[in-house]
Amino acid sequence: MLKRIRGSDQGATAIIVAFVMVLLLGMAAIAIDLGMGFNERRIDQTTADNSALAAGVELIVSGDLQESVNAVLAYTNDNLDRIVTMSDWEDCEDPDALEITASSPDTECISYGTSSAGVNFNRIRVKIPGQTTDAAFSRIFGASGITTSAAAEVQLENSLISGAFPAAVFNGAGAGQEFCIKTGTAASVPPQASCGAPSTGDFGNFQPYFYTEVSPGNPPSHCTSGNQPGALARVMADGMDHQLGVSASAPGDRINGDDCPHASGPAFPNRVDSGSGYSNTDITNGLVKGGSFDGSYSGRLTRKDWGAAYGTATVFGHSVDNRPLWKYIDTSIASLHPTCVDAANGPNTTNGDPAQNAAFEQAHQDTLACLSVAPDNLFVSDLYESPRLTIVPEYHQSAPLGNNACCYDIKDFAPVFINGVWTDNGPQWTCDDGMINESADDYCKHEPGRTGEIHISASGQQRVASASAIVLSCEVLPGVEQPDQKCRKVDVGGSVVDIFLNLYLVK
Repeated sequence: MLKRIRGSDQGATAIIVAFVMVLLLGMAAIAIDLGMGFNERRIDQTTADNSALAAGVELIVSGDLQESVNAVLAYTNDNLDRIVTMSDWEDCEDPDALEITASSPDTECISYGTSSAGVNFNRIRVKIPGQTTDAAFSRIFGASGITTSAAAEVQLENSLISGAFPAAVFNGAGAGQEFCIKTGTAASVPPQASCGAPSTGDFGNFQPYFYTEVSPGNPPSHCTSGNQPGALARVMADGMDHQLGVSASAPGDRINGDDCPHASGPAFPNRVDSGSGYSNTDITNGLVKGGSFDGSYSGRLTRKDWGAAYGTATVFGHSVDNRPLWKYIDTSIASLHPTCVDAANGPNTTNGDPAQNAAFEQAHQDTLACLSVAPDNLFVSDLYESPRLTIVPEYHQSAPLGNNACCYDIKDFAPVFINGVWTDNGPQWTCDDGMINESADDYCKHEPGRTGEIHISASGQQRVASASAIVLSCEVLPGVEQPDQKCRKVDVGGSVVDIFLNLYLVK
C-alpha cells in the first residue's frame, strides 16, 4: 500500500517563483532595454535622414563641400541627445561610403558620390557614429548595453529631363526673348538677321567638363573638356554630368574644371570658361544625329514623338519632336490673357501653305508676347516630356566676353525651349513642305510644327549651323498637379535664385 508523504513538494514553489522572476526580468530586459535601443535607433535614423537632407540643401546653396559637411555636424549635435565629437566621426567606419569622403573631419561616414543618373556630387550619404545605450535589466544576463547606428542617403535630381544645356543667357534676359546658339567665329562669314549663319565673336557659350569617367579604364578622361571633339555633342544631347552653382556676385569662386585633371571638382561650380563658338558637328550630333561618344546616344530633338496630331518632320533622315510651344498652353486657366488665348489657338502644324504659314508665324509671335504677361503654371504637364525643355545658366555679365577671355559668372538659371534649327543649304540641299528655305542666306530652317523634310544625301554635308531657344520662367512651368517638378526658390547671398533640383531620400 502506497502512502503519500505529506510535505514532499516543499520548496518547489520557491523554485517556480524564482524561475518566473527570472523570466519576467528577461521579458523586462527585452521590453525595456530593447525598447530603449529601438528608440535610440529611431532618433539616429531621423537624425541621419535630416542631416543628409541638410547637407544636400547646403551643397545646393553654397556649392561648398565643407559647408555641406558642417551642416551635417551641426544638425547631428542639435538633434541627438548626445554630442558626437570629431573623434567619433574620425573613428566611424562605413563600408558603404561613396566615392568622395569628408576631409574635415577625416571620416568615411559623410560621403558624396554619383547619382543613379550619373551626375557627380548628386548623392550624399551620412552614417551616424554608433552609440551604446546603457542596459537596465539586461545586465542580469551580462549585457552592458545596446549599440545603435543609422545611415541615410539622399539624391539630388533634376526637376527637368536632364542637366544644364551648354548655352546661356545674359543678365536681364526675360521670358519671351529668343536667343541664338551659334557655331563658329569666322570673320569671313557675315552676321545674318536670323540665327542661321555664324558671325564673329563669342556667343556666350562655355566649355563644360565631364566629372565622370568618359572612357572606361582611363580615369583622367573624367576631366575631358566639352570643347573636345564629340564631348560637347554628348553634353548637348544629355545635359551636363554635374550641377552648376550660382554666385551672389562676380567673380565666383569655383571654376568649372579647375581641379582637372587631378580630381572631379569643384562641386557646383559658379564660374565657367568662355568658349569661342561651337562646331557644327557638335550641334548636328547633339541635337539631331546622335553619336557614339561615351557610348551611343540619340540626338536630343529625336527623343519624343507626339503622333499624327503634330505632323512629321525629318532633319537629315531623323524624325524630330514637332509639337510647338503654344500647344502646351493650358487653355483651362480662368481669365487667360487674350494674347495667350490667341497663341493657344494657333495651328498644330504647317505644311507650307501661305495661309498656314501666316497663322503659324502669328502663333509664334503671340507665344513670345504671352510669356511676358503669362500667369503661373501657364503650360500643361506634357511640357516636362518635351526634349526641347532644358535649363541654361544666366550670367552676371550682360554682354559676350572677348575671344578666349575667362570667365562667365553664373547668377541664376532659366528654363528654355529649344525652338528653331537652321541647317546649311545650297543647290544640293532640299527643304520641302513647311520647312523654310531662306534661299538668300543659303539656309533651311525647321521649327516644331513645320512638317516636311530637310535632306541631303552626303552625310558629310549634313550640318546644323545653329539653333534658337525661347526663354521661359520658373513661374510658367507646370506645377499644380506635379509640384515636385517645379523649380525651387533659394536665397544665395541675399538674392533669390531658381534651383531646378529636388532632394529625395533613397536609403
